[in-house]
Amino acid sequence: MSEAESKFLDALYQGVSDSGQLTLALRLIQNMFGCRSAVLVMVDARDPTANFVETSGTLLQSLQLYVEKYAQLDPAPARFLSLPAGRAMSTDRLFTPEERATGQFYNEFFKPIGLIETLGGPLYSNDGNFAMIALMRGDDRPPFDDQEAAYLEQLMPHMTRALQLRRAFFRMDSRNVGLQATLDRLQAGLMLLAADGEMLFVNTAMQALAQQNDGFVLGRKGRPLVTHTEARRRFDALLISVGAGGAGGVVAVPRNRG
Repeated sequence: MSEAESKFLDALYQGVSDSGQLTLALRLIQNMFGCRSAVLVMVDARDPTANFVETSGTLLQSLQLYVEKYAQLDPAPARFLSLPAGRAMSTDRLFTPEERATGQFYNEFFKPIGLIETLGGPLYSNDGNFAMIALMRGDDRPPFDDQEAAYLEQLMPHMTRALQLRRAFFRMDSRNVGLQATLDRLQAGLMLLAADGEMLFVNTAMQALAQQNDGFVLGRKGRPLVTHTEARRRFDALLISVGAGGAGGVVAVPRNRG
């Protein structure tokens, strides 16, 4: 494995939860193939919040024009998605010379921004969910060959896995956001703490109680600080016990206001 490939795969898998790393991975694979632009697309029919289009290079600079005027004229995505998942092919093979010579998209948008040919294919496509990768070259490098198509096919399973993990991550994150919204609507004060006692989540009712300074407050890092000395000792002991796997318990905190 080359150093460039290692850096690409590292950024790709970090991109599961870090969009900045996914952007970096796209730039890296663009450079690995000596291209001027690259596009990574994922569409999730069941969870539109997970959809994204990541673009790098030349196309990124003309993305607004593409979206507003030429996206509906671009014939390449449909051709790529007609291929079996994991198969890569160049547009020089997907389209005849006549189609390229007369195509409105190719002649009015693609070629004028300095792009000549695309190598790409579907990562997966099922039940309204699909993802695809596309690498676009200019006339500063030779046409894509079979060896490059085969190399892209070797990398595509990694991209597929990373995007599947990303989709699962966003679904879990979405459920977590939904859970937090539910807890935030509770009238009872609620706080979720880490094993070291630091706050992970505090709902609106608990924030209101803490702001009253009537028995406890929240420290700088969200750690609950009990103002009554004896109650604070019992509370801290309870936290230590729970952090060590204990069953928990109840601590009564005297109010400052009686």
